[in-house]
Amino acid sequence: MKSTIKLLAVALLVLPAQAAFAQNTIDSCGTEITSSGTYLVTQDLINTSGNCISIVGATNVTLDCQGYRLTGTGSDKGIYVTNTSNGVVVRNCDVYSFQCGIEYRGDDGVVEYNKLVDNRNGIYLGQGYRNDVRWNTGNDNLFGMYIDLSYNNQIYENTFHRSDYGLYSNRAAGNYFIGNQLNLNNAQGIWFGFQSDDNFLWYNTANLNNLDGVYIQSGAVGNNFYKNVLNRNGSRGIVDTAGDATQNTYEDNVCKNNGTEPSNAAGACK
Repeated sequence: MKSTIKLLAVALLVLPAQAAFAQNTIDSCGTEITSSGTYLVTQDLINTSGNCISIVGATNVTLDCQGYRLTGTGSDKGIYVTNTSNGVVVRNCDVYSFQCGIEYRGDDGVVEYNKLVDNRNGIYLGQGYRNDVRWNTGNDNLFGMYIDLSYNNQIYENTFHRSDYGLYSNRAAGNYFIGNQLNLNNAQGIWFGFQSDDNFLWYNTANLNNLDGVYIQSGAVGNNFYKNVLNRNGSRGIVDTAGDATQNTYEDNVCKNNGTEPSNAAGACK
């Protein structure tokens, strides 16, 4: 009898733990996630209207598409994370033909191992704080990644090729862009807009873009460009529209075999 009671007690202890780690499955678009947990996509999904998967006001969510493909019609969002969500992980999703492949507005999350193809924005990070965006690939989007009003994020080792812009930053400050590959884009590999301030761009590669490797709009100041490789672009390796290298810091950037000059700012390239 005592052995039976002990076994029953152990079973009762184990059951809640199993429930806490229960996995949820997603087999259709139009899914809205509002509570914590792990959510697994179990098949390719076709979206006809609205957002395919939305994460709204939830914390500690992991969305894993397991390599399945989400296909849209050129509008709406493949995956949408609202700015009321925290600690959301989005991984292993192949997202094709949406207005935004992944629109992420939450904080303290991770976007990793996703593939974004033929979207307007492959990844749109808007009003996001302290997120890691890493190991994603994007081809044939308008913007490989668009970051707007987002601070203290780490964007590293992503590959965004054959878009109009590989990486487009607007009003985004204090971010780290490290080891990204931004090649073969129709305009610039990296475009930094007004109030994109105090960012760190280290060890990125922007080669063979039709215009410039890096373009910095006047009013983007305090950025640190270190050991980036910016070769064989149609125009210049680096364009700083302030016309000099005093607004931002440049060190050991390599700009070779570009269409005109390495840079319009003296000392920006070695």
